[in-house]
Amino acid sequence: MSRSPVQHALTRLVAEGLLTVKARHGYFVTPVTAAALSDGYDVRLALELLPRSARSPR
Repeated sequence: MSRSPVQHALTRLVAEGLLTVKARHGYFVTPVTAAALSDGYDVRLALELLPRSARSPR
């Protein structure tokens, strides 16, 4: 795999706040807070409770 797609993916993850960059050290995963984790589970639960017909377009 060439560097371009990997670099693009890393840049996107940094923009989304999932990675941080430290000069001359590389990329690091941003720590996840308990609140963010809880919010993620709440969204997942809400989506799982939606009827299938409401999630997929006809």
